[in-house]
Amino acid sequence: MLSHINGGDESMQHAWSDDALTIHWSFTPDELALVPHGSDANRLGFAVQLKFFDLEGRLPRTPREIPLAALGFVAEQLELSPVVLQQ
Repeated sequence: MLSHINGGDESMQHAWSDDALTIHWSFTPDELALVPHGSDANRLGFAVQLKFFDLEGRLPRTPREIPLAALGFVAEQLELSPVVLQQ
């Protein structure tokens, strides 16, 4: 569930301004080309991990490390709903 995606004491900040989301979580056309075809959940999960890795230099240890604002922002760029990760 999305409720378990955010929270905890992980290192990544969880409060993101609109400007910060745009700067750090926006995809270039080349990055979007890396997102594989497949299920919506797989596409969103891959994309979020790609940007997380870009920012943190590692993959998230748990889904809770993904800020909800970032998840929604990435989903919007892929024209998906963040709810697809609940399925």
